Amino acid sequence: VRHDMRNAFGGALEGTVVLLTGHTGFKGSWLSVWLNELGAKVVGYSVDVPTEPSNFEASHLGQQVVDVRGDVRDLSGLRQVIEEHKPRVVFHLAARPIVRLSYVEPKETFDVNVGGTVNVLEAVRLTDATVKMDVITMLGFVILTGVVVNSAILIVHQALNNIRSGMASREALIESVRSRIRPIFMSTTTSVM
Repeated sequence: VRHDMRNAFGGALEGTVVLLTGHTGFKGSWLSVWLNELGAKVVGYSVDVPTEPSNFEASHLGQQVVDVRGDVRDLSGLRQVIEEHKPRVVFHLAARPIVRLSYVEPKETFDVNVGGTVNVLEAVRLTDATVKMDVITMLGFVILTGVVVNSAILIVHQALNNIRSGMASREALIESVRSRIRPIFMSTTTSVM
């Protein structure tokens, strides 16, 4: 027996236009499925499908949502989509979430994650639409960024202290990581959960 989700939440999302950045990613594609089930008209905004296989393709979401391909770093593109579709709700999930990739391409990661968030907020501000924003995703990124940056700073700080106390550079770094790994693990785990 299939449950009709359109009546969930008192039908509050029935017919509501929702802009969802990052709709082709893991979380974004699942949120697209859920929003569709709730009767929302989903307008997705994403660069491309990031994985193979992908829930976006397996769920045939390209046929169920307005699938707009664009980059959150493109303010004019975001603004055009908002002006054209006039969403009442915006969920901003577009990001570069892979931490290892952020080490290799830190500038591009910050451009997408921080600059993209600023562009989404600015595009909403520049339009006449009254839009409800999901800032939880953005706050989660800010908290996780703080954990990552603080961890690196603390490791470097401890390594420098170890060198000042007479350790060789390599041993100082190894000991610094060894002494900081548990607090890093704990703070990262509690931030992600």
